Amino acid sequence: MDNLVPELLEHIASFLDSSTLDCFSRSSTNCRAASMRCLMNTISISFDSPEQFSASLNKTIDMLEATEGHKYVRHLRVHATHSLEVDRWYNTDHNDVWRQRHEDRCLVSSAYRWQEPRLLDLSSPWPALCKVVKSLLALRELTWATPEQIPLDILTHLHTLGRPRLHMLMFDLASLCCRDGRPPHLSTQELELARSPYLRSIDHVSDLYWYDDYKQDALLEIVAAGALRNLCIRNTGPPRYPVRDTQAANKSFDPWQAGIIRSTDSLGALDTLMLIGIQTDTTLKNLSLRTDFSVLKSLSLYGQVPMSTFSWLSELDLPLDHLIIGMQKYLVSVAIITSFTSLTSLRLDNKYDVDSLYEILRHFSERLRALHCKSKFIDLDMLAVLSQFCPRIEQLGFCMVRNADSAAEFAIYHSIGRLVAVKQVELHFRPHQVPPETISQNYYRTIDLKKEKQLVSSIVRAIGSSKPQYAIPLEEVRLNAIAR
Repeated sequence: MDNLVPELLEHIASFLDSSTLDCFSRSSTNCRAASMRCLMNTISISFDSPEQFSASLNKTIDMLEATEGHKYVRHLRVHATHSLEVDRWYNTDHNDVWRQRHEDRCLVSSAYRWQEPRLLDLSSPWPALCKVVKSLLALRELTWATPEQIPLDILTHLHTLGRPRLHMLMFDLASLCCRDGRPPHLSTQELELARSPYLRSIDHVSDLYWYDDYKQDALLEIVAAGALRNLCIRNTGPPRYPVRDTQAANKSFDPWQAGIIRSTDSLGALDTLMLIGIQTDTTLKNLSLRTDFSVLKSLSLYGQVPMSTFSWLSELDLPLDHLIIGMQKYLVSVAIITSFTSLTSLRLDNKYDVDSLYEILRHFSERLRALHCKSKFIDLDMLAVLSQFCPRIEQLGFCMVRNADSAAEFAIYHSIGRLVAVKQVELHFRPHQVPPETISQNYYRTIDLKKEKQLVSSIVRAIGSSKPQYAIPLEEVRLNAIAR
C-alpha cells in the first residue's frame, strides 16, 4: 500500500465508509496523510453549557493544530447538545431521517434572558471561535444550531469565501418580536443574515401565541429572495391568544413594510419544505405565493391539513421526489397520493388498509425507492407484494410485532433480507392485538429490546444473512422499541 502514489490513496479513501476509513488511516503514515481530507471534512463543536463550549472549542483547536486540519475542513457544525437540531436535513438526500429534540435552551452567554433579543455577549468566547473559522482554508459550509445569533464577524467572513453554504437550524429574528407594539426593526446582525446570498437552510420555530406576524413576513421575503433551498417552519401555540387580541384592538401595530429585507418580485426556488404544527395549510398557501412550487423536490406536512389543501396540491402537478404525510384526522385518498407521479420516496403516518397500500405500490411500482408506514404492521403478504411490484425499493420502514422469537417472526426478517435492493430497514416494535391479561408481559418484552444486545444482533443477522450474493449489501437496520 505504501508504494501507491498519494493521489491514488486519496481516491481510495474517498470511497470508504467512516469505520473502514478509520482503519485505513491507521495502517500506515501514507494512508493517514491520504485520509486526512476525508477524516477532517466535517468537524463539530457541540456543548451544553458555556464552560463546555470553551472546552469543546479548545479541543477542536488542539486537534486542528496536531493534524494540520485547517487545510481540509470544509464543513463546520456549531450546535447546542440539547438544541432543536435536525441531522443532515439540508442534505441533497431527501430521505434523511428527521429527529425532533429536547426543548432545553443551551446557551453560550450565561447572562442571556429570554425576553431580550439574542445579541452577542462580548464576554463570551465567540472571538476565539471567529479566529478558528477564519483559519479554515477550505471552509465551504457552516451549520449554526444555537439559540444565540451567529456573530457578525463570522457571517462577514463567510461572504468572502467562494459560494459557501450557511444552514441556520435555530433561525430567529428576535428584534421583530412585536410584544410591545414597536414598529418592525432588524438589528445589523439580523439584517446581514437575512440578506445573505449564501443562506441555504432555515429551521424556524414560529410562536403564534405571541403574534409573530413580523417574523413570518420577514421569512417570506427571505424565501422570495431566491437563495434559500431548504425550509422548516414549526408553528407552535394557539393560533390567536384572546388576551393578545384584546391588546391588538387597543393598540395600533405598524404594518410590515415590504422590501425591508430585499425588494424583489421574483419567486424563490425551494428544494425542501417541511411544515410542522398548527395552521400548516395557511403557511403553505402563503409560501406558494413566494416560491416556485414547480421546482419543489421534497414536501413534509406534519400538521393537520384540510383535505381541500391536499386536493389543491394534487392539482399543481408538483415534481416531488419525496413526500411525507404526517398523522391526519382523515385519510388522504389514494387518488391524491398517486397524483404525485414522480415520487420515489413516500412516508405515511396514518394507518391505511391493505388494499389501499397495494394500490399505491402497484401505481409507483419500480419508481419507488423508499417506503415508510409507521402505523402499518408488516407481514409476509406485504413483503411479497413489495418484492413483486417494487423490486428497486432501497429503504423500508414498518411496524413489527415481537412474538417471543418465534419462527413466524424471523420468517419476516428473512423475507425483508431477500428484497434485493433494500439497504436500510427501520422497524417500529409495537404491541398489537394482545389479550388484556398479557398486555404487561408484551409491553415489557417490547421495551426490553433496547437492552438485549443478543436479541438485536440476531434480528440484524437474520436480515443481513438473507441477502442474495448478487444483491446490494445491507447498510443499516434501525430497531425502535415502544417507549413508556
